Amino acid sequence: MTTVEAQASASSLAVASARTRPPWWHRALRSRNLMIGIVIILLMLAIGLLAPVLSPYSPQKPDYSVIIQAPSLSHPFGTDAFGRDVLTRVMYGARIDLRVGITAVLSPFIIGTILGALAAYFGGVVETIIMRILDIVQAFPFIVLIIAVVAILGPGLNNMYIAVALTAWVVYARLIRSEILVQKEQEYVIAAQAMGASNWRVMLRHLMPNTITSSIVYSMADIALYILLAASLSFLGLGAKPPTPEWGALITEGQAYMTTAWWMSTLPGVAIVITGIGLSLIGDGLSDLLRPAGR
Repeated sequence: MTTVEAQASASSLAVASARTRPPWWHRALRSRNLMIGIVIILLMLAIGLLAPVLSPYSPQKPDYSVIIQAPSLSHPFGTDAFGRDVLTRVMYGARIDLRVGITAVLSPFIIGTILGALAAYFGGVVETIIMRILDIVQAFPFIVLIIAVVAILGPGLNNMYIAVALTAWVVYARLIRSEILVQKEQEYVIAAQAMGASNWRVMLRHLMPNTITSSIVYSMADIALYILLAASLSFLGLGAKPPTPEWGALITEGQAYMTTAWWMSTLPGVAIVITGIGLSLIGDGLSDLLRPAGR
């Protein structure tokens, strides 16, 4: 068999493999990590959304008759220094923290993907300008820059979203740029360009589906990071304002009682860990699910 025949045979096998690849939903159902992660996150979402139905207590109204009570049948997670049910506050915190994580990741994901794609595909002056801006942003430590922006704008979760959008896009820009720099030299891109496809069609129809996987997977870990970031800002007094039942704020409120009322800080921390595990499993499952055939 000649070299040309061998290459043709390998190409035919690759095409046949791609055609016989199971549909995405079938592969998703067979991905244990993805399914477990989705179940965990859906459970956390359900707990947050159904918190008013699941708990008879108010997340903010004090009850001074049950101050700092240990876990019991009436209060499974105990009570805090104001007599509020910790389980109720953790459940209400689920809706806040998941919203924080998902909302915070959208802006940097979109901005970074667009700027990284433009820099990689067009190159030249466009790439130089974008990469110099990226270098300036990356010159400062991420958490320090976030704290500085939030301190200037004022405490609160909305200002945290703005700070994240201004700083966190650089990671996605680098990810998508590195992927497109490799993929734009591939034969399928060259063929599309030779057939007269516009730059935007090449980017959106051919390059993006084959390069955005790493950014989507990374965004799952980023959601967990932003939940931790919100907790850190709340710990520093720059995040959610009391008596908002945000997990980081709950940990901060309970730090003074760690030796006498461990449940006040520990149980919100466990909720953060479980959510992070669920998001990590989803990211791992998506990594396999979204990988193009033949790669």
